[in-house]
Amino acid sequence: MHHKIILSRYPDYLKKFQCIGPLCSDNCCIGWDVDIDKKTYFKYQKVTNEALMPLFRKYVHQSRDAYSDDVDFARVKLLKDKRCPFLNAENLCRIQATIGESYLSNVCATYPRFTNQVDDCYEYSATVSCPEAARLILLNKQGLVFVEEATKPVERTMLMYQVDTTMPGQNRMVTNLISLRQFSMSLLQNRAYGLAERLMILGYFFNELQNQAFKSKTNEILALISNYTERIRLKDFHAILATTPLKTAEQMKLMGGIAKSLNVQDEIDSRDFIAFTEEFRKGIFMAKASSSSNNPSLRYEESYRDYYAPFMEKQGYILENFLVNYVFSSLFPAGESTRPFDAFSLLAVRFALIKYYLIGIGASRRGLSSKLTVAFIQSFAKAIEHHKTFLEGIPAHLKRERHNTLTDILLLLKN
Repeated sequence: MHHKIILSRYPDYLKKFQCIGPLCSDNCCIGWDVDIDKKTYFKYQKVTNEALMPLFRKYVHQSRDAYSDDVDFARVKLLKDKRCPFLNAENLCRIQATIGESYLSNVCATYPRFTNQVDDCYEYSATVSCPEAARLILLNKQGLVFVEEATKPVERTMLMYQVDTTMPGQNRMVTNLISLRQFSMSLLQNRAYGLAERLMILGYFFNELQNQAFKSKTNEILALISNYTERIRLKDFHAILATTPLKTAEQMKLMGGIAKSLNVQDEIDSRDFIAFTEEFRKGIFMAKASSSSNNPSLRYEESYRDYYAPFMEKQGYILENFLVNYVFSSLFPAGESTRPFDAFSLLAVRFALIKYYLIGIGASRRGLSSKLTVAFIQSFAKAIEHHKTFLEGIPAHLKRERHNTLTDILLLLKN
C-alpha cells in the first residue's frame, strides 16, 4: 500500500504537545461557542445512544450565520454558565467518552492545533489560548524553532488558511507572503534589539511597504526586504529609534480607548481575562494608601520601570514567542488584512495591549512572574480569538480617532 507523503512545516513544540484533560487550568469547552461541522451534525442525527440522543436534540442546532460547512454548520447551545452541556462532572466530553473521538466535531477534534496550506506545504501550529500549548510555546527560552520535512498527512485537520502564492492576480502580500513572513519572524527573533524596538522597525518597514514598494513591482518588495535586512545587520536603526518620543499620558489615553473598544463586560466571556482587567484597573487607577502618587500616568511609569521592564529584560522571550507564533500561524501579513500597515497595526496592538495590561497587573501585584505572564497571555488569546469585532473594530477605532499612522503606532510601542 502506498501512503501519501506531503511537505510539512511546524514549530518543534508540537512534538511535545498533548492535551492534559482534567488537569488543565482552563477548559476549551467553557466560555466559547462550540461549532459543529455539517458531516458531524448529521452523524449526531443517527446516534441511537439513549443518554446522548436527547442532548443532541435539545442543544445542537443548525446555525443561521454559518460561514463554512466544515466549521460552523451547526452550534451547541451553551448552558447559562457558558458551559458545554456535553461536559461531565470531571470536565470530560460525554460524546468522546460514550461513542468515541470520531464523533467530535472538526473544531473539537483539532483544537488547539491550526493547519494552513501555503502552496504545496502544510503548516501546523497551536494557539496560546490553550494553557498547555501556551506553556510550551511561551516558555521556550531559546526561541521557536521550525521544522520542515516530508511526512504523512495528519489524520484529521481543518484548514484555517489555504493560499496559492503563484496564482495570477493575487494581492502582492500573498504573492510575497513567504518572504514577508520570513523577514518578520527573523526580525522578531533578532535579540540584538529590544522587542519593542524590533516591532518599531517592523512598523517602519510595513509603512514603507504600503506607501511605496506595495504600489510598485514585486521585485521592489524583495529589494525593500534586502535593504532592511542589511540596515538591521548594521544596526542603523538604533539612532532612529532613539528619536522616537516617549509620551506616557498620550500612550495611556490611546491604549485606554483601544481597551474600551474590546467591550470586556459585554463581548468577552473569559472569566480570567475579566479578572485580569479588574486587576489592571486597581493597579493603575485605584491608588493605595502606600502609593507614591495619585497620578495614573506616574503609577504606570513606575510599574513599567520597577516591574515590567526588569521582568522583560530577563523573560522577554515570552512575548517574542507569542509574536513569532502569531506571525507563523496567522499567515501574517496576509491572513487578517489586505493592507500591509493595517496587518502590522493588528500585530502591534496585540503586543501593546498585553504590555498595557501587564504593567497594570504588575502594579497591582507588585511584580510579575513567568507563570502569571503566561496565564494572562493565555486568557488574552482566548478572549481575542472569539471576540466579535476585534479584527474589524480595532483598525476602525484607530481610523475614527485618527490614530492610524506610523507615529501613533510607535507611540503605543515605546515606554
